[in-house]
Amino acid sequence: MLVSQKQVLTGAPLRQFLLYAIPSTFSLLALAIAEIVDAYFLGNYVGPHALEAVNFSLPIITAIYGLMLMIAVGASVITGKYVGEGKEEAACQVFIKTLLTTILLGFALTVLILVFIKDIVELIAFDPEASDYIADYLKVFAWAFPLIGCAIVLTTFGRIDGRPALVLLAIVLGTALNVPLDHVLVAELEMGVTGAAIATGSSQVVVVLVLLPHLFRGAGIMRLLRPDGKWRVMLRAAYTGLAEFINEISTGVIVFVSNWILILELGTDSIVAFGMLNYLVFLSIMIFYGFGEALGPLISINLGAHRYDRIKIFLFYALSANLLVGGGLAIFILLFPVFISTVFLNMASMMVVDLTEEFSNYLWPIFIFNGINITLSCYFVAIQSASRAAIVALSRSLVFPVIFMIVFHMLFDGGMVILALPLAEIMSLTICLYLFWQRTPGKLQA
Repeated sequence: MLVSQKQVLTGAPLRQFLLYAIPSTFSLLALAIAEIVDAYFLGNYVGPHALEAVNFSLPIITAIYGLMLMIAVGASVITGKYVGEGKEEAACQVFIKTLLTTILLGFALTVLILVFIKDIVELIAFDPEASDYIADYLKVFAWAFPLIGCAIVLTTFGRIDGRPALVLLAIVLGTALNVPLDHVLVAELEMGVTGAAIATGSSQVVVVLVLLPHLFRGAGIMRLLRPDGKWRVMLRAAYTGLAEFINEISTGVIVFVSNWILILELGTDSIVAFGMLNYLVFLSIMIFYGFGEALGPLISINLGAHRYDRIKIFLFYALSANLLVGGGLAIFILLFPVFISTVFLNMASMMVVDLTEEFSNYLWPIFIFNGINITLSCYFVAIQSASRAAIVALSRSLVFPVIFMIVFHMLFDGGMVILALPLAEIMSLTICLYLFWQRTPGKLQA
């Protein structure tokens, strides 16, 4: 076990939490900023249809990210428990199998997207004027899937391997490349959504290049070695990380359903307004997951070493951090809805501005409640309670949102359908708290 991993068991809890939470949060925040920068350049230099295209593409992209994360996060939790138990060789085998699995999955998904691009565009394009933009974006972005799989595994296992700061550096450098590339390709060379896709894909190259040298050092868990033993552990990893897949794919489903309902109720301006607010929701979710996913290595390693007292402390820190951030974002979205619309579109129509303000009044509670739900879901994943994590993910990310959105669409006119999203989080919280009561840190010894 590395010194940094031993500190997880013996070091001051607050310091250890910050050592993992700050890099984890800033890493995911950097990814969110990259998406927002894409939206800024597309909205201001190409137009609202390009912004729509990226929003329409989200169901496909989030599903693919979800598959990668399902395997990587589930495997990392299994690995962390092995580390806590002192089974380093078993941990190394899980890593190399996970890396190979996600890269091969990435290649397979690239082929599927390219072969069925026309069918995919017909399925997700509610605005025909955005169809060509969607096809151009996905055809280029698909080539980055193997790199994305590799980057997700390296960043996820980098934290388990005691290198959260290196993971942060890799993602920040990748984001730093994405911003000037967006400016050059979208604003200067006028390559539109193709340029944005190239910029985002290129940032993954940087992430992989920064983290690869750690593999070749041959220290810790992340080592290049010949896979040995049964690959059944990948099925176990997929099951353990199932909640991650549900969270990601349901994001796409919610965007799909909300786009369909909004365009029926209020037209294409509502898609633009909701899309802009969705970037803030996405930003908040990345922050919440940053604090929540820090629990993965902290809890799984302590679980393997039977340090249940420390698990309780780490969970308290994560919940407190997410409540603080969520409250701040709720206040921001209530006070500055007009500012949000003018950031993404330099010539936003009054209809878009009015809709953004209306949607903000409905959406703000989501920032408070989803932080709690995400933290507890990450806790369930960390203690390998996959069924509880999946129940939380299904309720907050798929079942309740879709049901409430359809019901609100039938009962009310206009933008009140947006109110279904925070209501779904509130309902899910009741389920989440009951499941947590069953498996509090004090009950893990049973």
